[in-house]
Amino acid sequence: MLIEFKTNKEKKELENRITLMRLSKSSFVQDIEEVFEYRQRFWIICESIVADFTELLVDFKTNYSENFIKYACYRVLQGIQFLHERNIIHRNIKSDS
Repeated sequence: MLIEFKTNKEKKELENRITLMRLSKSSFVQDIEEVFEYRQRFWIICESIVADFTELLVDFKTNYSENFIKYACYRVLQGIQFLHERNIIHRNIKSDS
């Protein structure tokens, strides 16, 4: 993942986000392996994920059972609860994040 920053304020905000991600160790949150700063950019190396929620539901063109969809939604909500219990708000909830 590559994230560019233009100001010191943006850099500080990104550093805070990266710190929160590193502190949020859980099966619900993608792990950060390494972070490099180079030329006003953060290069973030994350754990590999086979597919995001959108890919599972749309791109694989599979007819999932209602129980599978319930389980998948439940797991997403567990992840959000995990963050909220740590006073972390996910500001960009969507199927591919």
